Amino acid sequence: ATNDGSSLILTSPTTGAASRIELEPPLAEDALDGLLGIEPGMHRGKDAAAIKFVATMDLSQGIDLAANSNIKLGLDGDEPAEIGLCGPEPCRKTLDEIVVAINIKLGFSLANHDGRRIALTLPPSPDGIKTRELVFAVPSGSDATNAIFGIEPLRSYRSSASAPAVITGTKDLSQSVDLSKKRYLQLSIDDGKMQAVDC
Repeated sequence: ATNDGSSLILTSPTTGAASRIELEPPLAEDALDGLLGIEPGMHRGKDAAAIKFVATMDLSQGIDLAANSNIKLGLDGDEPAEIGLCGPEPCRKTLDEIVVAINIKLGFSLANHDGRRIALTLPPSPDGIKTRELVFAVPSGSDATNAIFGIEPLRSYRSSASAPAVITGTKDLSQSVDLSKKRYLQLSIDDGKMQAVDC
């Protein structure tokens, strides 16, 4: 339990969807309304999210690209990597060829496709704590970002990290509160038992 100077804040020590705080209906001497001012119920945390970007361009028939066509992708604040798609001559590329070029340059399977559009999927960080970031940067040469993905660089997408269950009361507790008659909170945290906490 913490406070922000006026409200009581209850935070689970764990993060993710399994993180939870449950408040049971009040007992005769329950301090739920006096301390938090909220209804009984369960409050859950959230799991870390992946980034999934799906292009808007239909490349099922392949695509003709200008000479020196490139795209440039950055991950998690690292220097963006330029991915060459054409040499000094114009070229035609298939979906498979573009996906392979992206994945080889970045060293893992970021890109895939459904037969029509390229999708870039960046999973949550292994610990779930850090946010992830996908950046479409401006490449050198002929910029193929819009032709392949349907967007203009510079653009970035950020995921959310896992978060704990949090309850922030609505009662102003900056002044003293009389708990002489109603002093208990019925609550459980994560997988713990329901307990009557004497406040």
